[in-house]
Amino acid sequence: MYDVVALGELVIDFSPGGVSAGNHALYERQPGGAPSNVLAAVARLGGKAAIMGMVGDDSFGYYLKDMAESCGIDCTGLCFTGDAYTTLAFVHLDSSGERSFTVMRKPGADTQLRKEQVRTDMIKQTGIFHVSAAALTDEPCREAAFYAAQYARQEKKPVSFDANYRDVLWDREKAIRIMKTFLPLVDILKVSEEEMTMLTGTTDIPQGAEQLYGGGISLVTVTCGEKGSYYCCQGGHGFVPAYQVQAVDTNGAGDAFLGTLLYELCQTGSRPEAIPLQQMEHMIKAASAAGALCAARPGALVGGPVWEEIRELMGEPGQ
Repeated sequence: MYDVVALGELVIDFSPGGVSAGNHALYERQPGGAPSNVLAAVARLGGKAAIMGMVGDDSFGYYLKDMAESCGIDCTGLCFTGDAYTTLAFVHLDSSGERSFTVMRKPGADTQLRKEQVRTDMIKQTGIFHVSAAALTDEPCREAAFYAAQYARQEKKPVSFDANYRDVLWDREKAIRIMKTFLPLVDILKVSEEEMTMLTGTTDIPQGAEQLYGGGISLVTVTCGEKGSYYCCQGGHGFVPAYQVQAVDTNGAGDAFLGTLLYELCQTGSRPEAIPLQQMEHMIKAASAAGALCAARPGALVGGPVWEEIRELMGEPGQ
C-alpha cells in the first residue's frame, strides 16, 4: 500500500546559485515539480509515496529519477520518452524570496504521459491520489489525469488537487475552464488566494472557500503565504496564522504544506469529512509549520522538514 500516489511533473528547477567570477548569474540544478515535492514531503515524514509521470530519455530525466528515489519516492510509474526533453524551469527570486519562473516546455516531457500509461494498479493501492494543475495544461497528459482521477473515484480513493496556477504554462481563462471541469472529481483541494479568486470570482476568503466546499469538496485549504491559511471542512472552518520565519526560497513551501497534510490525513485512516474539527485544525497547523520551514531554506524537493522540526516550531518538542 502507498500513502499517496501522484500523477504529474518531475522537472528540473534551476535555482539562483550566486554569481560567477565574471559577475554572471549562476543557477543550481535541483529536482522539482509540485506533485514530486508533495511526495517528497510525504516520504520525509515516514509515508510511502509514488509518482506517475514522464521525463525525457536524457541525462536530466535519469538524474530526476535518481534524486526522487533518494528522497524515498517510488518511481515504478515513471516513464521515459525520446520525443521530448525533460522539462526545465528557471526559478527567479526577488529580495523577499518570492519566485517567478521561466519554463522550457514546448513541449516538455511531463506533458506527454498517455492515458494507457496510467498505473491503475498503483491507484488501487493508495490511500490518497493526488494531481497538480500542471498535469491539465496539455494533451495527452490532461486526458491521463482525468482518467486517473475518475478511476480513483471509482475505487473510492480520495482525490487531492493543487490548483497551482502558473501563467507561464497556460492561458488564465483556459486554466479556469479546465480546472472547474476537474473539480467535481476532487475531495481535497489546495488553492492560493489568487487561485481561489480565479475559481470563485470573490476575494473574500471564507466566502470563496465555502463556495468551493459547497461544490462537493470535502476539505478546502486556502494558503495565504505569510498571513496564514484558511480551511473549510464538514466539521467547520477556521484560519490558522502563519509561523514567522525568515524566507529564503518560497519555492515548494505550498507543496510541503500539502504533503504534510496528506500524510496526516492518511495516518488517520479516515476520509476528510470524518475528521473532527479540533484534529483537523491541528493538522493544518502542522502543515503550516512544514511550509514555513521549507520557505526558510533553499530547494523544493529536498528542502522540506522532518517531524521533529515541525513539532519544535509548533512548540510541541518531544512528542
